[in-house]
Amino acid sequence: MPEKVIEKLANALQVEISFKKSSEEMEELILAAPTWSASDYSEYEKARTQINNSRLTFF
Repeated sequence: MPEKVIEKLANALQVEISFKKSSEEMEELILAAPTWSASDYSEYEKARTQINNSRLTFF
């Protein structure tokens, strides 16, 4: 096999390995990320509703 073909193949494999590793790291980060509890989300919804209701409308 020509040297240029081997280099191209090696580079392609390195990119694939790097992409797979970063995908796995991202999945770990997402799964370990903190989440809101039901009460946190309820408080957010109340605050969001108040903000939306306080906006001026020009219609």
